[in-house]
Amino acid sequence: MTLSRTDFHFEGINHRIGEMGAPVVLDNGVSYLEAGVTKEMDAGTHTSSAGEAVNTDGGIRPGTPFEDIPDERVRPVCGAAKSQFEEVD
Repeated sequence: MTLSRTDFHFEGINHRIGEMGAPVVLDNGVSYLEAGVTKEMDAGTHTSSAGEAVNTDGGIRPGTPFEDIPDERVRPVCGAAKSQFEEVD
């Protein structure tokens, strides 16, 4: 099977559409990053893009202290609540 740039490549894959309109795969992932495209380069057989991060895993930045994560926080990919995690040193 040959897929083109316009074919939808996520048919049959558990996903949702993110804030930027791109698919976010929901199975077997622990995080995601969304980026806004700042430049596109046509490479003939594909398009290469440069971007800027706009959403990193629902807004919780790496290194955020556990106690600073809101109690109502739910992981955007797996749906697990903060109460299902415990802080480790």
